[in-house]
Amino acid sequence: MNLRKPEEMQRDNTVYCENDTDCRLLRYFNGDGDVLSLHYQVFPGISLQYNDVHAGSCTINAESDNDIFEIHHCREGRMEGSSGEAFYYMEPGDLAICRPEKRNRCRHFPLRHYHGITITVDVKEAPLCLSCFLDDVRVQPGLLMEKFCTAPNVFVAHSKPAVEHIFSELYSVPEQIRKGYFKVKILELFLFLSCMDPHADELSQHSYSNSQRQLAMEVSRYVAEHMDSKITLDRLADHFHASATQIKCSVKSVYGKSVYSFIRTQKMSSATMVRCALREARGDHVKVARSHTSSMAALKGILERHIVQEEA
Repeated sequence: MNLRKPEEMQRDNTVYCENDTDCRLLRYFNGDGDVLSLHYQVFPGISLQYNDVHAGSCTINAESDNDIFEIHHCREGRMEGSSGEAFYYMEPGDLAICRPEKRNRCRHFPLRHYHGITITVDVKEAPLCLSCFLDDVRVQPGLLMEKFCTAPNVFVAHSKPAVEHIFSELYSVPEQIRKGYFKVKILELFLFLSCMDPHADELSQHSYSNSQRQLAMEVSRYVAEHMDSKITLDRLADHFHASATQIKCSVKSVYGKSVYSFIRTQKMSSATMVRCALREARGDHVKVARSHTSSMAALKGILERHIVQEEA
C-alpha cells in the first residue's frame, strides 16, 4: 500500500491528519526525507500501521513502556534495529518482535527506502485473551510478549513462508473489508506466533557490532564524496586502514550488498537524481558538467529556483 500525500500537509514538524475514527495519517519531516505512516486501531490496545519511508532516519515519537511490544514486517528496503550494543538489519520478508527501547527513538534506514508493517500491542489495554473475539483463538498478548521479548528484548526470524503468507495479504486489502480483514489477520498472526518456537531466533546469527556499522557508514560517506572517481576495494582498504574482508563484511551487513554493487547503486541513484532534476527544469537551458561537484552545484541551483517559483 502506497500512502497518499494530502495537500493540506505542511513542511514543518510532524502533522496529524485525522481521516476517520479508526485511521490517522502521520507524516514526518526532518530534513532527511519523508516518512509516512498510516495507522489503524484494530482492537483495543492493538494497532496496525503501514510505513512508507524515503529517508535515512526518522525520530519516532512513540511510547516506551514495559507493557508494549511491536511486531515488524519488512516488505521492501532495509531497517536497522538494535539489541544492547549489537545491531541487526531487517530485509524483505523478515519478522522482528521487540519492546521499544526508549521514547523518541531514532530509526535508521540504510537504503533510504523502506516499506513495511508494524503492529503495536499495549498489553495493559489489549484483551487478556483473544478468545473473546474467536472462541478457539486462546492467545494472550501478554504471554506472547514474555515468550519473544525476554532477554534479549528482540526476536528476529528471516523470511519464512508462513509469515510471508500472513503479511503479504495485508498489503492489498480492499477498502470495503479493511476493518474486519485486519482483525482476522491479526488473530491469525497471533495464533501462528503462539506455536512458534522462540528458540528459532536468528538474531545472534545476524548481529553486528557498532564498529562494523560505523565502518560501513564511513564507506558510504566516502563514496558519496567521490562519485566522479573510480573507487576500488583496495583504495577503500588503504583509506580506512582496514582489511578488504572487514570492509566487505561491514558493507554487506549494513547495506545488504557487495561493495561494488553498493558503489554502483549509489552512482546510479545520483545520476538518476540529476536527470530527474533536469527534466523538472521545464525547458531551462542548463548544462551539467561531467564532474560530480559541478553537477551537484547545478542541481542545487535548479532546485532552489524551483522552490522560489513554487513559493511565489
